[in-house]
Amino acid sequence: MISENFVRKIVNEMPLLNWSEPKKDDIRLVYGENISGMSQKLKKELLETISKEIEFSNLYTVDKVDELTKVLTKKLSIDKSQIVIGNGIDDIAKLIFQTFVDNGDEIITIDPSYRFYENMGLVQGAKIKKVTLKKDFSLDIKDILSKKSKVVFIPNPNNPTGNILLTNEKISELCSKFNGIVVIDECYYGISKQTCIDLVKKHENLIVLRSFSKSHALAGIRLGYAIANKTISKYMNSLINNLETFRVNRIVASSGLVVLRHEKEIISKLLENKKIFYKKLKKIKQIEVYPSETTFFLVKLPISACDLKKDLEKHKIIIKDCSMFPSLGKNFSILGIPKKQDIDFVIEKISQSF
Repeated sequence: MISENFVRKIVNEMPLLNWSEPKKDDIRLVYGENISGMSQKLKKELLETISKEIEFSNLYTVDKVDELTKVLTKKLSIDKSQIVIGNGIDDIAKLIFQTFVDNGDEIITIDPSYRFYENMGLVQGAKIKKVTLKKDFSLDIKDILSKKSKVVFIPNPNNPTGNILLTNEKISELCSKFNGIVVIDECYYGISKQTCIDLVKKHENLIVLRSFSKSHALAGIRLGYAIANKTISKYMNSLINNLETFRVNRIVASSGLVVLRHEKEIISKLLENKKIFYKKLKKIKQIEVYPSETTFFLVKLPISACDLKKDLEKHKIIIKDCSMFPSLGKNFSILGIPKKQDIDFVIEKISQSF
């Protein structure tokens, strides 16, 4: 029998997070997914593409990943030596840790922000330095520059606050003054429209992360990529080639190629529903709704977010309370963007909870 003594101390001490487990017929507002999804026509095209690729399931995926690389590099006007493709942003972030962060190295994370970076840092044996956002959820780069560290991770826009933390001007200033690697997580690009990819040409220490999970409606497929200078990308791709040569599978790469051809259609549908949902949320006087550049809204409640979560679950509406972010407190919740036909029902049930 395997004893707990076999388990690494940091893993043994990690709490089991209370993630909600929505069912297929629930109204899922918990993960910030693109619930609006794809049109039936597009789903049919995706299914046909996947079916064709199944015929080649006995073959590794070098050709498909190369094809996706060519499409992305042309679209982004970069060299193929600057891109690293993986199974979602989390996968790419793990690769950054494995490539650059040794046991005992210091990294900087933002608080409150996406917890993955802190947790992955702890697993890697890194020392975590946190920079806390101001009361208005803004980020002062002076707080980052006051700390010496090997890597800083900045979601832009931020999760859970939903706002842009740094302008391109501030990102450029940070890269110029920070003696380490600056990772900008643009998971919500497509919704926010702000990107610092052009700054990669200017700053050798900048890595930009992108995802197909949110705006491109492929959360269940898992696809993401990083843009960096040739040296950084070389070492990250070298690690892939040595440890997991065929990291991204044929179905994933093919799905990415399909949605890239139709991204305007996918994103516009989500943005339309987001606009409607925001206007109706703002009419609920008991709550404060924060502007968002993401696929969700942060709201401040007159009651415990946990209580609202339990109340809405009775109506099969699944939301996220922000108790995992201690600096926010118990009265903050995240609401993803519902499908158009569910918006009025969600608004009604939230209103009745106060």
